[in-house]
Amino acid sequence: MSYFDTNNPRDLLWGNNASIAAYLGVSVKTVARYKAEPDKLPLMAIRLLKLRYGDLTGLLDSEGEGFTFRQGELFHPFSNAVLRRLK
Repeated sequence: MSYFDTNNPRDLLWGNNASIAAYLGVSVKTVARYKAEPDKLPLMAIRLLKLRYGDLTGLLDSEGEGFTFRQGELFHPFSNAVLRRLK
């Protein structure tokens, strides 16, 4: 069984090059280069892509590890409880 891992640059770069390029503010050619060498993905791109997929460690570093947004709700990493519903 496989799952999406926001700590894996290959997983973060999953999807259409044009949409990733638009999200990061880079060219499609740059995204293709990132996909060819995912270990060279810049830290700021990693942080932005983590946010794109609901992983708050892009904002909070290790203190926010495990906190996620799902369907407008903030989830606690250990209890999986809803901490706050966004309006």
